Amino acid sequence: MPRLDGIALPLKVGRDYPALEIALMAGYADQEQRAHNLEALVHEVVTKLFTLDETGAVVARRTEAC
Repeated sequence: MPRLDGIALPLKVGRDYPALEIALMAGYADQEQRAHNLEALVHEVVTKLFTLDETGAVVARRTEAC
């Protein structure tokens, strides 16, 4: 992504579409911290290494929140 990194993209989407539930999968502690600092836009952060069960649980929580 030449203009947006993996944190900037979901944050832009969150600003443009505030009703959208956003779960971010971060690979680095600094990405996780940046996302947590902007919790109003990113609803949940999952850090690597995550399992399929953990990912499914995040999706279930986010769809229930809608």
